Amino acid sequence: MGRKRFSKIIIINLGIMSVLVLLVELMLGAWIFPANGLKFHGVLPNMDEQFEVSMFTETPITINHTRDWYGLRGLSTFNQPQKIDILTVGGSTTFQKYIDDKDTWQEHLEAKLRTAEKGLTVSNAGLNGHSTYAHIKSFDTWFSTIQGLKPSFILFYIGVNDFLPRSILMEEDGGGSWLKSTLQDNSIVYNTMRRIKGALMAKEIGFENLMVDFSKYEYTTDSLLTKEYHEFYLDEFVPAFKSRVQKLIDLSVDMGAEPVFITQPMLFYRLKDGILSGVDFARHDFVTGQAVNGVDSYNMITHLNDAIREVCGQKYRVVELTSLPVWEQEDFHDWIHNTPMGAKKVADEIWKQLGDYLK
Repeated sequence: MGRKRFSKIIIINLGIMSVLVLLVELMLGAWIFPANGLKFHGVLPNMDEQFEVSMFTETPITINHTRDWYGLRGLSTFNQPQKIDILTVGGSTTFQKYIDDKDTWQEHLEAKLRTAEKGLTVSNAGLNGHSTYAHIKSFDTWFSTIQGLKPSFILFYIGVNDFLPRSILMEEDGGGSWLKSTLQDNSIVYNTMRRIKGALMAKEIGFENLMVDFSKYEYTTDSLLTKEYHEFYLDEFVPAFKSRVQKLIDLSVDMGAEPVFITQPMLFYRLKDGILSGVDFARHDFVTGQAVNGVDSYNMITHLNDAIREVCGQKYRVVELTSLPVWEQEDFHDWIHNTPMGAKKVADEIWKQLGDYLK
């Protein structure tokens, strides 16, 4: 085969591939059909799934996971956003993919509100992988499109996903780049590749939904991180996080809602008799390239929690779950995701600290 003919074949094949990619982008992207763009941000409207879960019981159980026309999860407010009093915003620990509709911490919290005759409804706007960057973007790309959505409170269950690689967090917000933001909002190909990358990184740092045999791990009271790392985290990472928390407050107030922040527990660490210990295995921290263990994870999220309290001051409520000594292995099926028992405990602890405040 001559060189010219070979080059011609390559050019023709590239042309065909380009046309096919263009057709896929036009049909499945948001360039022509803006509604497709919500899916790129993890919003799943009209979701009605039944599937088997074997993470919590010896034999598999079938659960229901439904989302309404607007991509929200909630039995009493289904397709009725005007009825939502409390909107909960967070990542996968708010989304709770593998927990039945009736067993999410939002449903347990609403049941307590109902028993106390508060008359408040709770809706779930959690999305897998979302951090404070993406929560900010949700106000513009998602909440603003839901006609009649005027909650009195927005509960932000945040912290854990802000451990994810900074590159992934930045991509959620477009990274300050017009091109990235445009592709994220419109391109099916770009978003498919981005989610594959995010899933692989989440798996590497232990943030995927899976079943962990906790008995295999030992605990330590020692930290792996250096003084220089903590200085970096406090001087660079935490101030940026504080700015995002303030932005969430401002967006909530603009919507007419009062923001409430809930800190997140993990099983990377445990607090017993006032002593902190953490799992004695190293995870890779993509922010600095250093290794972190369970003690480090607790210290890092505590820095973020302190930042939340500093921004909120005396004006907005912060519910503390991270440092409570109540969390047990049966409350989690992996390092951060709850079992149904754990989801109920999350609701119980929120109720203890917030029940009298919600009116």
